[in-house]
Amino acid sequence: ANIFMWKWQKEFVRRQHMTGEFYGRYIDDIFMTWNKSKTELKTLLEQANTWHRNIKLEHKISQSLPFLDILLTNKNGILSTGVYHKPAAEPYVVPFLSDHSRHTFVNVIQTTLARASESINGLMAIRKQQGNVWEELLMLEMRVLCKFLPENFDHLEDYIAPISYSPLNNNQKLIRIRNQHYKIIQEAKREWLNCFLNTYDAKFKESDQQYRNEIEKLEAQLLNNTIADGSSVVKKIHDYMTYQTDKLKQNIHNKILSFRGILLQNHQRVSPKIINMIGVSPEPYLDLIFKPFNKRQWFYLSLGPSYIRLNQSAIRPRDQQESTVTKEHKNIYDKIAQRLSSHPYNVPSKSLILKQYSSHLLEYLNNSYFTPLSYKDQLRAIEQAKTTACIRKILKKHNLILRITDKGHNFYIGSETEFEKKAQKFFEETNAFMELSANPLKEIQDKVIQSLNRLREKKLILVWQYNKMMPDRTKSELAHLYFNPKTHKEDIPVRPIENTIHAPTTNISKFLSEIISPIFNSKCLFKPSTLFCTLDIRNLYTMLPQEEALNILVEFLRVHGYEKVKGIPLDTIRQLASLVLQENVFVYNKKIYKQVLGDAMDSSFTLTLANIFMWKWQKEFVRRQDRTGEFYGRYIDDIFMTWNKSETELKNLLEQANTWHPNIKLGYKISQSLPFLDILLMNKNGILSTGVYHKPAAEPYVAPFLSDHSRHTFVNVIQTTLTRAQVLGGAMGSSFTLTLANIFMWKWQKEFVRRQDMIGEFYGRYIDDIFMTWNKSETELKNLLEQANTWHPNIKLEYQISQSLPFLDILLTNKNGILSTGVYHKPAAEPYVVPFLSDHSRHTFVNVIQTTLARANFKPSDDSLSRDEI
Repeated sequence: ANIFMWKWQKEFVRRQHMTGEFYGRYIDDIFMTWNKSKTELKTLLEQANTWHRNIKLEHKISQSLPFLDILLTNKNGILSTGVYHKPAAEPYVVPFLSDHSRHTFVNVIQTTLARASESINGLMAIRKQQGNVWEELLMLEMRVLCKFLPENFDHLEDYIAPISYSPLNNNQKLIRIRNQHYKIIQEAKREWLNCFLNTYDAKFKESDQQYRNEIEKLEAQLLNNTIADGSSVVKKIHDYMTYQTDKLKQNIHNKILSFRGILLQNHQRVSPKIINMIGVSPEPYLDLIFKPFNKRQWFYLSLGPSYIRLNQSAIRPRDQQESTVTKEHKNIYDKIAQRLSSHPYNVPSKSLILKQYSSHLLEYLNNSYFTPLSYKDQLRAIEQAKTTACIRKILKKHNLILRITDKGHNFYIGSETEFEKKAQKFFEETNAFMELSANPLKEIQDKVIQSLNRLREKKLILVWQYNKMMPDRTKSELAHLYFNPKTHKEDIPVRPIENTIHAPTTNISKFLSEIISPIFNSKCLFKPSTLFCTLDIRNLYTMLPQEEALNILVEFLRVHGYEKVKGIPLDTIRQLASLVLQENVFVYNKKIYKQVLGDAMDSSFTLTLANIFMWKWQKEFVRRQDRTGEFYGRYIDDIFMTWNKSETELKNLLEQANTWHPNIKLGYKISQSLPFLDILLMNKNGILSTGVYHKPAAEPYVAPFLSDHSRHTFVNVIQTTLTRAQVLGGAMGSSFTLTLANIFMWKWQKEFVRRQDMIGEFYGRYIDDIFMTWNKSETELKNLLEQANTWHPNIKLEYQISQSLPFLDILLTNKNGILSTGVYHKPAAEPYVVPFLSDHSRHTFVNVIQTTLARANFKPSDDSLSRDEI
C-alpha cells in the first residue's frame, strides 16, 4: 500500500514543493498545509479524486485539525500541538490485574508519558517565550534602577530643542526655564517607559493565557490516565512544569545579576554627557545655576526625604549607644508597666513578671544595638554617614538650604538668600505677624496656667479636662516656623509650617480639636455641557480674622444645639480658643514673632476653626447651588462645584464671592476636566469619569527599597498604591460610582420604606439587591412591585417571591413562622479557593479554612446545616 501511494502521490508532492507547502503521509492519512484560498484547495482535492478510479479522498479543512494522535493548531501564525484523543476512544490501557509481563506496564506508562511529552514541549516553548519577555522587562527595570536607560530613551533629548535663551541678569528666570525644560523631557521619558512596561505586560498576559489554554487542553486529554503509584499523569506534568519554570526563573535571575554588574561597570566608564542625561527616577528640585554635589551625593539626595539611613546607631560611640539603650528601655518599660498596672489588669508595679519583662527587654535591646555588623554593612553605614556629612558641609559652604517640597515629595535645594526673600514676601503679603522685642514664653505659660486654674476653680472644666490641657513648664518652648517651597506653582511661593509640638497652648489646641471637630464632621444634575470649577482659598489658615473666627465658632455650636461641649460652657470654649489663637508666638530666623491674624498651620485646632469659619462663609454659595440643583463640596481650602449655566455667569459669581470677605480670596479653574485633591474628574458626554491625579510637581517617591524601614512598610506602600488606583479608577469599579448609586437608591426607595414601615414589614437593601418581608397576599405584593417599576424610567426590578429565598450568600427560609438561615452558593459558583500548590504564604491557607468555617458557623441557624456546610 505504501509503495502504491508512493507512486500515486507524486503529483501532490510536486505541487506542494513548487509552492513551498508541507506534505506528509502515514499509510492512508495525509496532512498538508495551504496558503492560497480554500476554493483553490478544494479544486485541487477534487482533481486528485480523478487521478485513480480506486483512490477517493475525504478531507477536512481548518486552522485546527487532528492528525493521527496529534492536534495541530495555527494560533496567529504560530504552530501549536497537543495530544489528540478520538471522541470514541476509551481510556483503556492494559489492566493491572492482567497476567502480562511486568515490563509491559512500564512500557504503557512510558509510552503515555512520551506521547504527552510532545505537548509538554509545546508548553515549555510558551514558558520560554514568557521567560524572554520577563527577562527583557527585568533588564529594562534594572536599567531604570541603575539610572542607565537604553539609548532610544536618550534620543528624546535630541528631539527636544536645548535651551538657547539666556535672560540677561536674571538667574532666577533662567533656573525656572531650565527646570521646566528638564521636567518636560523627564515626563516624556516616563510616558515612554510606561508604554514599554504596558507592552511587556500585554505580551506576558497573552503568552500566559496561551499557556493556560494548552494546559487545560492537556488536562482534559489526560484526565483519566494514571500511573502505577496512583498519582495522576496530570499531577506529574504539573510538577515537572513547576520544576522547569523555577529553573527558568533562576537562570533569568542569574542573568539579571550579571547584567547589573555589567551596567555598574559601564556606568564608571561612560562620558559625562551620558551621565548628565535626564532620567526617569525622582531627583531633588535644584533652584540653582550650578550643581555643587558629586554623583554619589546627588544619588543619596535623590533617595528622597522618606529614606532612612542604614544602621545609624551601630556606628556611634559606645557611650552614645548605651545612653540610647537606657532611654529606650525606660520609655518602653514605663508605658507597658503603666498599662498593666491599670484596670483591668491591675498587675502590681513590683511584681516578678514586670521585673522579668524589664530584664528580657534590656537583653533584647543590648543584642539589637551591640551585635556586630557584617563588614559589608559596616562599610555601607560609614559611607552613608560620610556622604551625609559632606552634603551638610556643601550646604553650609555655598549658603544653601535643603527643604521638603510642598506636595512634591522630593527635596528642594536653593539659595538661602533667595529663599529668605520668598519668606519675607509671605510676611509682607499676609501682614499676619508682628515682631516682638522680648521672649514672652514665661508670660504665655503663666497666662495659660492661670486661665486653666480659674476655669477649674469655677468648675467650668472637669479634672481630667484640666489635666489634659495643662502644659508642662519643663518642656514648654516657643513654636518654630519654617517654610516649604511650592515648586508646583509659579515663582515657587512658600507654605508656612509651625512646629508647635511643645508650645504652651498645644494641649488646649488638641483638646478643642478632639471635642469640636466631630460635631463639625457630623453636620456636615449632570449634563454633557456641565462645567466643573475648582477653587483654592489663598492662605486660609493665616488669614482667619481671630475675633470673627471665635464668634463664628460659638455661633456654629449654638446653631447645632450646643450650650456645652463635654460639660464645658460655650463662653469657656471661646476663652480657651482665644488662648490658642492670641498666644501664638514663634521663633523664625533668630527673631520672635507673634501671630495677630489667623493661627499656626500645624496647630490641631486650626483645621477645625478654619472649617467652621468656612461653614459660615460658604452659606451663600451653598444656597445658590442648592437653588439651581448644582453640586458644591469643600475640603478645608479646596472647593469643587458643578455649573450648568454659561461660563461668564460662573465667573461673575466667583468675582462676587471674592468681595464677601476681605480676607478670603479665591483662585479658580473652570473646565470639563479638572483635578480635585488627588482625583481627576471628567465630564464625558454627561457621564462622570474619575481617575487618580498626580500634581505636575509631584515626584513618584515612595520609601526607597534600600532604606532602613521595617520590611512590612514596603508591602503597605504597594497595597496602598493599588487600593488608591482601584478606588479612584472610575466607572463601575469606582467607589464614587458605588456611593452615587447608593445615594440615588436612598432617594428612590423612600416610598418603599414608607409603605413597609407603615405596615410593620422589613425592608433591607445592599447596593442593587433588595430583601423584604410581606404578610398580605402575593397578588398585592406583585401589584406593589409593578407600581415600583413605574417610579423611575431607568429602575426596573426583577423579583422572586417565595417562603425560601437566597439573599446575597444567605439562604432565608420561613419554617412554620420560624426564620431559618443557611449559607447559599449560587448555581454557577465553582468551589474555588487558593490552590494548595499556589505560592501564597502559608498563613493564607489557614485563613481560608478559618474564614470558611466561620462562615459556616455564623450563617446557618441549624446545627445540621452548619455541619453540611463544613
